[in-house]
Amino acid sequence: MRASVVFLLCLQLVSCMDSTLIQESGVGRIYVQVLEVGQNTPEPGVAVRLLTTGEARETNSDGIVVYIVPAGHHTVRVYGLNHGGPSRLYEDTSVDVGPNERVVVTLYDCPVCD
Repeated sequence: MRASVVFLLCLQLVSCMDSTLIQESGVGRIYVQVLEVGQNTPEPGVAVRLLTTGEARETNSDGIVVYIVPAGHHTVRVYGLNHGGPSRLYEDTSVDVGPNERVVVTLYDCPVCD
């Protein structure tokens, strides 16, 4: 009986501390969104790299990639965007993320702008 009470108290303590630990963890999120110019429709399958860690992903069906990062300065690289004329090899965007902060980076692609 006593062990059960101690276990329940520990569970309650952990659940109360959980939000505090998350807030103090120094972690934020970077949402990279790639949209088609004019239509504002998502661009799935676009290559994105977080240069801070080297982690590479592709945008999902909503045109979004999410990175969970430590607070601080980061650089996001998006490949193959077209702004008229030949496509750029990549476009870099600097991002500053605070603890528990969500930063959205929106970039536009123009696939018909050749």
